[in-house]
Amino acid sequence: MVMVNKEAVAGIDIGGDRKGCHLVVLRGTRILWNRSYKVPEQMLEKCHEFDVRAVGIDAPCRWAMADKGRLAEKYLARRGIVCFATPTRERAVSSPSGFYNWMLSGERVYDAFAATYPLLTAQNYS
Repeated sequence: MVMVNKEAVAGIDIGGDRKGCHLVVLRGTRILWNRSYKVPEQMLEKCHEFDVRAVGIDAPCRWAMADKGRLAEKYLARRGIVCFATPTRERAVSSPSGFYNWMLSGERVYDAFAATYPLLTAQNYS
């Protein structure tokens, strides 16, 4: 008999100020919650309500350091995988086009979730 993990997990699609963010809470293949939010703390409250075990956030978790790319982006590039390079926070804030606003929104979500859902830093986990 195969044991099926029935713990709730969540995913957050990050958008800019106008779009907001989209939270989906799952238990196995069942959708428990599916809604857009503009306030990160409201998403955090919903995750607490469903006793979510882990949250995936679709945004860079850290800014680039000046003149250095992020390790994950370098790793992908060495393997021929093209991805969008994350800028420094200063570059994101000073962008006249507002292109990076979604990343700044992601930063707010990470900040709101950090105490309850810290970044996964282990290379091997279970």
